[in-house]
Amino acid sequence: MIKHALLSALVLATLVLGLTSGAQAFTRSRDPETKACLWWKDRLVKVVLNNACSQDVPVNNCANAVWTTLDVWNNPTCSDFRFVSGGTTSRTDVGFDQDNWDDNINLIIWQNEDWPHDSSAIALTTTTYDRLTGEVVDTDVEFNGVDFTFSTAESPDVIVDISNTLAHEAGHMLGLDHSSNTSASMYGYAPEGETQKRDLSQDDIDGLCHVYPAGLGLPPCEGFTPPDNNKDGGGGCGCVTGVQTFPAWIGLLIFLSFIALDKKRRLG
Repeated sequence: MIKHALLSALVLATLVLGLTSGAQAFTRSRDPETKACLWWKDRLVKVVLNNACSQDVPVNNCANAVWTTLDVWNNPTCSDFRFVSGGTTSRTDVGFDQDNWDDNINLIIWQNEDWPHDSSAIALTTTTYDRLTGEVVDTDVEFNGVDFTFSTAESPDVIVDISNTLAHEAGHMLGLDHSSNTSASMYGYAPEGETQKRDLSQDDIDGLCHVYPAGLGLPPCEGFTPPDNNKDGGGGCGCVTGVQTFPAWIGLLIFLSFIALDKKRRLG
């Protein structure tokens, strides 16, 4: 049972203008105050898809794009982290319910009727974690089906490609932050009609296999000293803080994907 007395709710605010590919590439998501890196204790993480999926493409095409994209992160043999399909559900609840711990699901959902967030955001990933250890307990991805039109590999025109967007968000789900490598799925820009992020770059693979090396334990989290009762550490981001009412041990990382002013898409 996780029981720590720290509180955080924060929105990723990484500046995309001026990002270049340089020596620094993949980074881990981390709590900005405790510096705990984010990580999953169980390396088999079940994900469930809301059965409505996107209204812009056939449901089967949408679902296939989701599961195929998550499998992209399962393929590198240097890691034993795996997204596991939990099938589809009619549930629409996003976020973490502490009162019903075992009922929480890692949900991917299109908000097709109402988008309660910034209208310029393409998608939003919310990750709930222990702020003193970085251990992730829940993660959900919402797609903005109200303000954006989505497409798949079968679509005649690439608009906002589901796989391109989800590959990036899935990296956040497993504990990675933005990369400075322009060819990476975790790079923060997505030009109009981009599909490059469908496939992982070596930088993405390096990040995945650094955090979840096959057959090995969790690597140290630089700049973070875990509490005595948990020697594992965990992940990094540039953030601004805001306060909401949550149980005291909970931290939230909220990754937003925006339309940038230069007509390129900034991914959360």
